[in-house]
Amino acid sequence: MRLIEPILTFALLAAPGWTQQDLERAPADPESAWESVTPGADGGGLVTTLNPTANDCRIAFAAMTAGTPPASVPSPGELWAGPVASGAGYVAAVSRQRCDDDEGPVELVDVGADGQVLRRTPLPARGYATPVELATGADGSLAIAWIDVTEARERLRVVVRGADGRLGRVVTLAARPDRDLSAPLIGAALGPDGRVLVTWVQGRKVRAAIVGRDGHAGRIAVLGPALQGTGPAAALGADGRAVVAWVTGDHTVDELGERTRVYAATRTDGRFEPARLLDRVRTDTVFDEYTEPDTIPRVAVRADGTARVAWLIPSRHRSAVRAATARSGRGFGAGRTLARGETTSVALSADGTATAWAADGGVFVQRGGKRVKLAQQRDASIEEATVLPDGRTRVSWVTWHGKPGLVLHVATGPA
Repeated sequence: MRLIEPILTFALLAAPGWTQQDLERAPADPESAWESVTPGADGGGLVTTLNPTANDCRIAFAAMTAGTPPASVPSPGELWAGPVASGAGYVAAVSRQRCDDDEGPVELVDVGADGQVLRRTPLPARGYATPVELATGADGSLAIAWIDVTEARERLRVVVRGADGRLGRVVTLAARPDRDLSAPLIGAALGPDGRVLVTWVQGRKVRAAIVGRDGHAGRIAVLGPALQGTGPAAALGADGRAVVAWVTGDHTVDELGERTRVYAATRTDGRFEPARLLDRVRTDTVFDEYTEPDTIPRVAVRADGTARVAWLIPSRHRSAVRAATARSGRGFGAGRTLARGETTSVALSADGTATAWAADGGVFVQRGGKRVKLAQQRDASIEEATVLPDGRTRVSWVTWHGKPGLVLHVATGPA
């Protein structure tokens, strides 16, 4: 999920062997503050409107369709996390903690493919829950991690909701005096076997722990430094192999920007290896707050244990999309540059075999060493790269036309 600002685009190009569907949403209220788009597992999409009708405590969901899209229906709350695709629909964390007329809890809101709210489940938080991280499983299960803030303490907690909708045991991973969690940055991944990998920043260090299906947490591993920057991204494979990656600055700023570092750590044979420095460059993130969501690395673990990381370096001087791979039982090799120029976003498929990015007015995908240009569009925003069960590749990206406005482009190509 990414918040979308109005952007301009140019005409599309049809890539040989690929089909494309353009999904629209119903006309939005001109007073709406933000919109976000979530690609669905079935190739559809969901648009979430924040603050519709200029109300700070309203949120609305609506399906995106190729025909006449249905109108959204506002409901109370603020978007706290998600939406993420889950099963045949979506799930989001919606908060009413800051609403003037209703100090209700954070709720897990299940939304159907048609945009209708199906179910609301209160998050079992004791205090003020922020931030919240969601991770979905292929069977419809859901892992939720959050920092539970009370007057005396901040606690990092995680719980798994099964495919049947029932919440499991709440596990506390870190409990420290208030404000000791130096930055409210967390990440989560739900493995195919039901285990959960949770990562967080505490004491200027990135830490990680795996919670088993029985609700018991393993040893907390200290992975590497995090002075400031984005939250860690995590992926967990069936055999317990995992990868965690993050971006951090080192507080060194001059007229050329800030020195930014990209780290990644892998887990093999039941333990994490020390973090590897993948990249060290100067970026413009200190000057442009809107680049931060796109600087979060994309991570994946393949079935054979290979870990892959893709990241974006936003800079006026040296913008680039880069990627690095760690073979099973080995460390990361040198990072490779996939694109240079005016890059805006990058996505990585869950199995790590497909990478999509937007750069220099085009939308690209690379899989198996073959690169395809899918479209000629300026300021496209990549949302997702997916390898389908039948082996085909699907890439989703967002543009903003003057009319009809927000459009989700879904391109599907051969294996």
